[in-house]
Amino acid sequence: MRVALVCADRGVPLGGPKGCSIHVREVARSMLLQEHDVAACVASLGDERDVTVLRRIGLDVHVIEPEESAAGIKRTLAVLGPDLVLERLALGASHGAEACRALEIPHVYEVNAPLDQEASEYRGLRDPDRAREAFQQAFAQSNGAVAVSDEVAAWVRSLAPLAYPVRVVPNGVGSQFYEPIDPASSARARSALGPRGGVRIVFAGSFRPWHDLHTLLQAVALLRTPRPVQVVLLGDGPMREEIAAEARRVGVWTTFPGVVPHHDVPAYLRASDIAAVTYAREDAYFSPLKLAEAMACGLAVVASATGPCARAISHERNGLLVPPGDVAALAGELQRLVCDGRLRGDLGAEARRGVLERGTWDHAVSEILRFGQSFASRRAAR
Repeated sequence: MRVALVCADRGVPLGGPKGCSIHVREVARSMLLQEHDVAACVASLGDERDVTVLRRIGLDVHVIEPEESAAGIKRTLAVLGPDLVLERLALGASHGAEACRALEIPHVYEVNAPLDQEASEYRGLRDPDRAREAFQQAFAQSNGAVAVSDEVAAWVRSLAPLAYPVRVVPNGVGSQFYEPIDPASSARARSALGPRGGVRIVFAGSFRPWHDLHTLLQAVALLRTPRPVQVVLLGDGPMREEIAAEARRVGVWTTFPGVVPHHDVPAYLRASDIAAVTYAREDAYFSPLKLAEAMACGLAVVASATGPCARAISHERNGLLVPPGDVAALAGELQRLVCDGRLRGDLGAEARRGVLERGTWDHAVSEILRFGQSFASRRAAR
């Protein structure tokens, strides 16, 4: 199948360490490895090194202007001639769906968040009503949507036409997280983390309010264990200084390796013992890459019991769940894991087994393509 991946959001470059960028690249990579013919039409290239890796395995890359009209995108897609277009939903970007409708190319939106709500709460969106109207028009032009969680799917259905097809496909994990680690990556992780002096708890992600790192640090400060506990906060973000100050205030041994290339992240995870996936609110709608990646590495995970996390984790079987924002509950479960190596090993092994069975990007992309193929087949039958 020839697939065009469209991303008209400048904030989601093809290359770089952001989770959204990793998502786009992993989908493209999995499609290419499944021997599909794939073109990426993106508004921003980002880190050329990541783009080069994909070009080497066959990705056809085109740069589009976000403000480009439906006619402009239509010209690009007409030249590419895809059997299916998978477009990452972006604020104010419905031109891809409009172009596909005109060309009679099956079009599927890939939706990661309720974008009007997210932008209103965290990015100061001034006219959410106008944004919702644009999404309604976009869904009306499209054949269907793939959503990363039930919560995101419900948001799509609230705006889309009646009976609009929506498939829920959670984010996956790339093979680098369950295959042998590159020795050079391991050496870089060891150098950044220092000698092992105790049990390591790792968080990998952006330092933003919804990740609730204050609760994590306060919970670790309550631990009473015979071995020291090191918290590794892998990533960066606007709250970095605030989080560093909180770590000093509560007296937690914290290491900040900063943002590392995605291909090095598995080494940092495997150099740790426990992964913390914390959220401030129960209604968080994210399908966390960090959760799937930690589970694939065989780490014992303690996560906030949001909908997506609770669907991925069966408490006491392949991880532990705690109420979002509950310092005492998080401290209690971390205490268990820090003191019980056997429990860590059992939870991590079961987590890894489950991800390998049904949580890889290959699995997710196969689901997406089966969904898209149904529209392509209908077009061919006409």
